[in-house]
Amino acid sequence: MDALDLSRLELSPGTFIDEKMKEFRSDLLFRIPAKTGGLSEIYLLFEHKSVPDPRIFQQLLGYLARIYNIKDYTIYVSRDIASTKRS
Repeated sequence: MDALDLSRLELSPGTFIDEKMKEFRSDLLFRIPAKTGGLSEIYLLFEHKSVPDPRIFQQLLGYLARIYNIKDYTIYVSRDIASTKRS
């Protein structure tokens, strides 16, 4: 925690939960700069489970995959827009 600049913590908009599951889950994605200048993201998932779920790690990987897919798409579109403006 000492490496993170907690004074600049910001909530990212959006959610990474499937529409059909929003009734049972909630999530938050925070962006936080590191004191060294890099950027980190912290993902919090809130879900009530009445019994242990043996597939929990697959579920978490699915959320992470959605986050990375959206981030990758955003970076790709941003680069495409930037290259179009230079032309």
